[in-house]
Amino acid sequence: MRTSTLAPERKFNLLKDPVHIVNFSLGYLAHLLLGHDARFASGSMSRLFILTDSKINQFTSQLQRRLHPPYPFQQVTGALGQLDAARIQHVAAQIERDGYYVFENRLPAATCQRIIDYAVRTPCIPVDQTTPVIYPRDKPQANRYDFLDEQNLLEMPDIQALTFDESFLAIAQAYLGFRPVQDLTGMWWSAAFSNKPSSTGAQLYHFDLDRLAFIKFFVCLTDVTAESGPHCFVRGSHRNRPTALNISGRIPDEDIARYFSPEDLIEFVCPQGTIIAEDTRGLHKGKRLEKGERLMLEVEFADSLFPGGYNKIRVSDHFSPATRDRLRQHTHTYQRFR
Repeated sequence: MRTSTLAPERKFNLLKDPVHIVNFSLGYLAHLLLGHDARFASGSMSRLFILTDSKINQFTSQLQRRLHPPYPFQQVTGALGQLDAARIQHVAAQIERDGYYVFENRLPAATCQRIIDYAVRTPCIPVDQTTPVIYPRDKPQANRYDFLDEQNLLEMPDIQALTFDESFLAIAQAYLGFRPVQDLTGMWWSAAFSNKPSSTGAQLYHFDLDRLAFIKFFVCLTDVTAESGPHCFVRGSHRNRPTALNISGRIPDEDIARYFSPEDLIEFVCPQGTIIAEDTRGLHKGKRLEKGERLMLEVEFADSLFPGGYNKIRVSDHFSPATRDRLRQHTHTYQRFR
């Protein structure tokens, strides 16, 4: 039997962790009651998630269900198709079971191409660098290029429409169980650059702790083959995972293989326009590209904006009448838009 290279995190101990308990409690109450930025509590949130085996997140989700009961969606239409209440619940149940769902509806090729055209002319930032560049498609100099100007992203009509897509919102709400908050829209290029997976490029297994509870929608804007860096997810790992893998760092493939069966190691090889919903508290990574490139869009919904660190978005003249209607209808969800 192979020996794990990982040391498990210790279990929760009330006597040893008072600082994290107090820090988290003060930060969460300050945000919940006063709307204060509580980034000082971010480390404690992550630590308590690990030490309590996510029970702290379950408790806060129950609180959110009481404070922000769901919108009364019966039928919605959007990028995910026409969804009635039964279909919405079916998808949410599949995500609860597996940690992900691959939608039958795909984004039209023309829409994908418009976003690609935007992505090849708009500055982005190579991983581990700070200076924006135009993505060098012919000769990339990094594994990953991120579009960090979210205001600019959201003024692009197709990206804006997906961020405010009501079918995304309905699925997010059904999975989380309360009115969610839209807390991030992001996009990045992944490129064939190195013969080793990049840790900072998220090419090693890990799990996210962006917020206390959240769900992400990934839109594959280019074809994803086995060689062009498929997104990988460990089925069911959002609900439980071995203690040895309950760590906040990167995890080698051999340790994943030691604890999970091959049929639970999912690689999303998919055509352009594929949309995937995923709870990335489960173990996941973007596989290293052997050739080609991959452009991915992400739209995230969460329980709240706690602990902070989000972008405030100005509702400019580039926001469509349909978007402004969504802002009026769902003020809680789009509270960071001003």
